[in-house]
This record gives sequence, structure tokens and C-alpha cells, in this order.
Amino acid sequence: MKPRYMIHTVPERETYVRGFLIPRLMEQGIPKSRIKIWLDDRHAGNLVSTMTSFLWCGEKNKGKTWHLQDDVLPSVAFADQAEWYADLYPVVCGFVPNKTYDGETGEPGSIVRPIDMPYSFPCILIDDALAQECARWFLYHDGGFGLVVNALVREGKGDDTLFRRFLTEEHPDTEVRILSPCLVQHVDDLLGGSVINPDRNFPIRARVWEDQGEMEQLTEWLGRERKE
Repeated sequence: MKPRYMIHTVPERETYVRGFLIPRLMEQGIPKSRIKIWLDDRHAGNLVSTMTSFLWCGEKNKGKTWHLQDDVLPSVAFADQAEWYADLYPVVCGFVPNKTYDGETGEPGSIVRPIDMPYSFPCILIDDALAQECARWFLYHDGGFGLVVNALVREGKGDDTLFRRFLTEEHPDTEVRILSPCLVQHVDDLLGGSVINPDRNFPIRARVWEDQGEMEQLTEWLGRERKE
């Protein structure tokens, strides 16, 4: 079963998603029938929207889904690599940030256990059964998650943190494949800044990225959009 591609977005980013991101995926051979826009049009927040999408994946898709955020630029090899690795692992990290966070030791190109996986939610493949289980684990978790994670939950953030914690607690031996180079570049700063973290004043980029003209194509498209 071929993977689905779910793009998580909000109305403010629909122009980019529909005008640039989806056409690039389709140019690489991904059919529109396997691309789903998950639109948080009510602004429920990143965390709630993600967990709701995880439930949907487990109920409707029942295969594997590449989850893409709406501020990524796919590499020219995105489709080929995404299709290939979807058959091999239950979780595949297609993005590794150039900023290292506490507890993150997994290096691009390696296979790690969940406790060492990077924060890869800009581009990550997740088995739909695992995604559904994660959502239920989150919704019915007793006793909270600790001070730091509870603070994220109150702010409606931390979907990547919760998923990593879920795997670490419930499926600690899961093989997580980290791809190198990354399948996407993170470009939220070029699209108006982070929606989730508007106060962040520095860009988050891929740790390993081999640009083959993708950034130039995006810059040209943005220039045309701003003129119209």
C-alpha cells in the first residue's frame, strides 16, 4: 500500500500549500488522490489538530502517512525517497533540525530507538496504527506529562515531543530511520515566520540539505506571488 501525504496547514498558509507545495509533489509523480490537506480552519491549535489527524489516519487510511507541515520545501528527490523508505520502517524522519535539542542524539543516516529520535515533525512518516494509538494515549493519559510537557500542552504545542514520548514509553524498541540528506528544507522564515512560535527570531534549517535549485525556485515563486 502506497503512503498518503498529509499536509498540516492553516488558512494563512493555504496559498503556499496549494500554489507551490502540492504542485511540486505532483510534478514528482505523487498523485493528487494520495495528497490530503489537513486544514486547521478553526485554529484549534497545532497539538489538537495533529492528534485529531492521527485518529483520522488510523480510522480512514490504515497504512502509512507522510506528515508534512506547511512550511517545508521538498527536495527534488523527495518522492523517490519517500516512497522507498515508506516500505521499510514504521517511522522515518525526513527532517532533522540544525538546532540540537535536549536528549536528541540520533544522527542523519542512522537507525535509532525512539529515545534518540530527532524532532522531525516538519516531515515524518508514521504508521497509521501507531499514530492512532498515540492520539488515544494522549487523550486518555492519566496524571499529566510533567511540568515541561504540560506547559507545552497548555500552549497547544509539542506534538513532536508527545509523539516521541509516546514511542519511548509504549514502543521503546521501534526502529526509527533518520534520512540523510533531509527530504525537505524548513522555510517558515520565507513565508512570514513561524505560526506556532511567532517570537522566534532565527531560522530553523535542515542539518543536512543538498540544494539543487529548490531554494531558487521557491524564491522566484514568492517573487511572482508578491507582485500579483
